[in-house]
Amino acid sequence: MDGRDLDASERPRAQPSWWLVAGVALGYLAVTLVLTRPGLARFTTHFMADDIDGYQNAWTLWWIKTALLRGTWPWWTDRLFAPDGISLYFHTLALTNGLIALPVQLLGPLTVAYNVVVVLSFVASGLALYGLARHCGADPGPAFVAGCLYTFSPFHFAQGIAHLNMLALQWLPLYVWALLAACRDARLGSGILAGLVLFGVVLTDYYFALFCGLATGLIALWQRTWRVPALALGTGVALSLPLGIPMLRLVAHTALAGTHDPADFSVDLLGWLVPGEVSLWASTTAPIWRRFGVYPEESGAYLGLIPVVIVALGLRARVRAIVPWVIGAAIFAVLALGPWLHVAGLRGFVPLPYFVLTTVMPLFALAGVPDRFMAMTYLGLAVAVGLALTALVPARPAARRAVVLALVFVGLLVEYAPRPYTTTRFAIPTFYTELAREADVGQSVLELPSGTGMLYQTVHGKRIVGGYVSRTPRPQYEALVTHPVVRFVAEGLPCTEALRAEIRDRLRHESVRWIVLHGPLARHPLHACLGLPVRVEAGVAIIGPITG
Repeated sequence: MDGRDLDASERPRAQPSWWLVAGVALGYLAVTLVLTRPGLARFTTHFMADDIDGYQNAWTLWWIKTALLRGTWPWWTDRLFAPDGISLYFHTLALTNGLIALPVQLLGPLTVAYNVVVVLSFVASGLALYGLARHCGADPGPAFVAGCLYTFSPFHFAQGIAHLNMLALQWLPLYVWALLAACRDARLGSGILAGLVLFGVVLTDYYFALFCGLATGLIALWQRTWRVPALALGTGVALSLPLGIPMLRLVAHTALAGTHDPADFSVDLLGWLVPGEVSLWASTTAPIWRRFGVYPEESGAYLGLIPVVIVALGLRARVRAIVPWVIGAAIFAVLALGPWLHVAGLRGFVPLPYFVLTTVMPLFALAGVPDRFMAMTYLGLAVAVGLALTALVPARPAARRAVVLALVFVGLLVEYAPRPYTTTRFAIPTFYTELAREADVGQSVLELPSGTGMLYQTVHGKRIVGGYVSRTPRPQYEALVTHPVVRFVAEGLPCTEALRAEIRDRLRHESVRWIVLHGPLARHPLHACLGLPVRVEAGVAIIGPITG
């Protein structure tokens, strides 16, 4: 059989029906609401996230709203690390998510704004992949299945635990779609449009920007043209210079805290074959995935039997359209393995391509989470599945194709079925509503842990000492961890007169009016050492007011 006969990319494509697109979007929405259970039932009271990075992401949405309404530069804030403030150039700001959440924040609570971004990210990611698959020649039904594979992948649900920026997977297929369209169109305007989309990627996540940069080179090789990809890349880079130049200056003069060891965030080879911690079947496969030693939010690498079989059948039938997508998916999958091969938790000593990449590009070491390359693996796999299904399953009789696609759809959702979605209740102690009514005259709040303090800052708006940003300049990080209050609470130091004097001087310098301790820290006798009043509300110790 001639592979050309099965090459879906060469089939003529009809103009899209907006009714069909709306139906596809509603389909993704319905599946999203089911798979993110119990998120819908807790939509107004809980964040669809954990209580660590999720708090940071919620603060980020609030800060973008605050900065835009104040007319200030979002990539610097005076609300954290009082009294000096801190740069947010290396923070996962995800401005595009903030813009989506902005109108919702103006009308409702932050929990709703956060959860709207989560749900829309699933819907938009599926829809963007659907559009890319259709552009490449997939029929509507197979393209819908491809979108499901992409947006309901284990990677997407794993990242949803904590990383709102990584949930915005829609930007990856949007850029690839725009760049492919520009290569085929070969017009100046189309290349610039692809560059604008690339700039949107930069504003969403720096990992995504890196992935798209690598994808640009692969697409240029595939399409055998450099002019349009270079134009798109140049446009994106030029638009990103207001961010890139300060970032380069900062990293050239200041070490950053918060980088990761890539060996701890690499995909285990068995991770491609075994459902991980975020899977509904995690308890069955736990004896295997527990050896990997990865964090839950970085555990989504399971490819699934059904997608692999479909792609294998397509390759066997010589469906040429899927070949570049399979090659691309494989390249990014290998990069996701990190610098050293891991098998069942055991690390080898043969360097992998990721090791070479970090050697050639030292700045890349600031990322340090290679398993996120799986985002592009799922993109390539999804398009390949859509094209393979289009070629392998005849359009006539229509009933037969519908049955086959339905079986693939159901089987895929069963394989990828996630555990109940992580949610965190947002209960606001009355202290914060009272603090919000106080005039902002430059006073600050010292809260421990800092991440929790960032969340409650979204209620009261006053400056806080310290904070939790993705990459913290080393001097500010050291100033926080050596803060006398932090040392006293964390290290169990004795309460001496010298320590009391050091704490008072530091609090006076930072204009601290309140100290708030959360969780187990609330039982610490800090107030007794300082001779300050304390009240306990909902497990939170509120020390102050501090005068003088």
